[in-house]
Amino acid sequence: LTGTAPSGLSRFDDLTIYLRDNMLEGISHELCNNDWNHGDIAEFGCDGLLCKPRTYNEIGRQSRDGSACQKCDTAEYYGEVTCFGIHSSKNSAGSGLTVHKLFMAILTLVWTSTAFLTR
Repeated sequence: LTGTAPSGLSRFDDLTIYLRDNMLEGISHELCNNDWNHGDIAEFGCDGLLCKPRTYNEIGRQSRDGSACQKCDTAEYYGEVTCFGIHSSKNSAGSGLTVHKLFMAILTLVWTSTAFLTR
């Protein structure tokens, strides 16, 4: 998925939704004013739906059962589950690296290696 998590979803009263690890650049704030995800959105606001860009966590959102969204300068999109392309072992099932994240991780390694070798 790309773009913005659509406001049309707000018509649902009770929903558990997993939007993590996509390429979402926005969230309709109407989605952050409900009791979805077992009450996590009511308790944590938009972070209960998806972690903001520049943050991540192993499930892509804040939850009473998990940790808060953590700072990560490489997390470009809402709902990131990795930082620098490395997945938590708790979340490795069913959430492989995206091509973009794999490319960025390899590019970072190549650039770092090249910079080190030219010194």
